[in-house]
Formats: sequence, C-alpha cells, structure tokens
Amino acid sequence: MISILSYLEKKKCNLYENSRVMNIKNNNGNYDVMTSEHKITAKYVVMATHYPIINFPGFHFLKMYQDRSYIIAINTKEKLFNGMYISSENPEISFRTAKFMDKELLLVGGRRP
Repeated sequence: MISILSYLEKKKCNLYENSRVMNIKNNNGNYDVMTSEHKITAKYVVMATHYPIINFPGFHFLKMYQDRSYIIAINTKEKLFNGMYISSENPEISFRTAKFMDKELLLVGGRRP
C-alpha cells in the first residue's frame, strides 16, 4: 500500500502546507491561487481545510463550530465488517474499518459529552 503523500511525490506534485489562501481565480482552465505572499498557478487545486474560504452562498461560517473527537485503531484477528456505523445517541460513537500497511484495523471513534 502506498500513502497519498508518497504517490503525489512520485507524480512530482507540489504541496503547500500552512499557506493561507486569500483568493482562487479561474484563469483559462488553470487556477491562480493567491496566498498572502505568493501566486501559484495550477491545473488542479485541492482545498483541504477545516473551514471553507468561500462564504457564498451558504454562509457556512455562521453554521460551523469547533468540535473535538477521539479515535483508536485496533488490530484484531477477527474478520471485520465493511461499512461505517454511527450511533444516534449522545455521546456519538462510530465504528469503521481501514487498511494500513496490509492490516485491516477497526476504528472506534467518539467524543465526550
């Protein structure tokens, strides 16, 4: 199994972390991404952020709040299920599986009330 980071490095992709994006403009099929210090031109842009940077039209910033949850990964010898299950009670608990280094792990997540 290959990580996303390793795959992107093999494809010679540039990654910019901890860069505050001020604006993104479409420029004839490419995107100009303006940070507070630089302009980056790219064919594809992935926005991986906790809060959206564009507040129109849903005004998402008014609906968002910070929250914290916890998760543990358990390596079991049992055959695991497919899917994701979330409780409807408070505190919420979720169960799902993930593959990591040729192992299938059980992920148990949730948060304190």
